[in-house]
Amino acid sequence: MSDYDTWIVGDSNAVTFDAPAHAVFDLVTQARFWPEWHVSSHGIAGVTQRPYRVDDIVYEFGQLDDGTEHHLVWRCVAQEYGRDSLLVEETLGVGLRYRLVEDDAGHTTFTRDTLYHPGSAHDAHARALIAEASAASVLGIHRHVGRLLARERDSLRSAPTAAAAALYRPVV
Repeated sequence: MSDYDTWIVGDSNAVTFDAPAHAVFDLVTQARFWPEWHVSSHGIAGVTQRPYRVDDIVYEFGQLDDGTEHHLVWRCVAQEYGRDSLLVEETLGVGLRYRLVEDDAGHTTFTRDTLYHPGSAHDAHARALIAEASAASVLGIHRHVGRLLARERDSLRSAPTAAAAALYRPVV
């Protein structure tokens, strides 16, 4: 994240999933799900049908609670599979950092930070609206991704144990 070390954390929200980090990562980095869980995201284009990777572009249309529309061009600038990802909207000086930490019991804490370039034009009012949307949206991602993970787990209940376990191991 070296080029973005000077960016300021505007808000930070975390939730914990009962799933390994790689399974959570594969779902939270698929932009197609954003309108399902983010309260201000209404349309997505670009890389949407797979987890985004470094240099991938995601286009987002949305609207904040005050009616302000946003048209964003996110670029993934850094990523370590299963651990973290950084999307940046250079024009507005805004970033989204995802961090995932798996504990010894296989639970994953997912943290979503909104970052701002020191020269970002977002004033205190805009940052407060974004922070409010972020907090609500992290609860939404917990519900949405949690349901997807549970559905996958439940569909494997009748599968042989070895086959089910193989699906939840990271591919190296």
